[in-house]
Amino acid sequence: MTIKELEQFRHLQHEVRGLIQRIEKLQTMSKDIVSDSVKNSNGGILVITGLDVRSAVKSKKLEKILQERAVHLKRELLRIETFISTVTKSEIRRIIDYRYLQCLQWDDVAKKVYGHATEDTPRKALKRYLREF
Repeated sequence: MTIKELEQFRHLQHEVRGLIQRIEKLQTMSKDIVSDSVKNSNGGILVITGLDVRSAVKSKKLEKILQERAVHLKRELLRIETFISTVTKSEIRRIIDYRYLQCLQWDDVAKKVYGHATEDTPRKALKRYLREF
């Protein structure tokens, strides 16, 4: 696991939420109804109404693509969460939680974990841990 991967956690969560919203919107969107009129043999006009199959097919394809992306992103989130759960040092888990899951600044992380405002302390502790890992 790298710091860059940890930094992506919050962005991945937001992207998954956005994809889920788009999928739900596609599923609840009204389908395109098309109509046409033709003359029948009696000289009268007959109106034919139905669903536009092409737009329904496109909508389903887009929905499938979005669902596949959401699954991929959820796997990435699970991979990061799994890594965090394997961290044996409570100090490092807290640093990861405050910095990458709660998006606190390094000086705030230092205050919460160590009780002082030296931002280099948690940053260096995490770098050392990741190098050893």
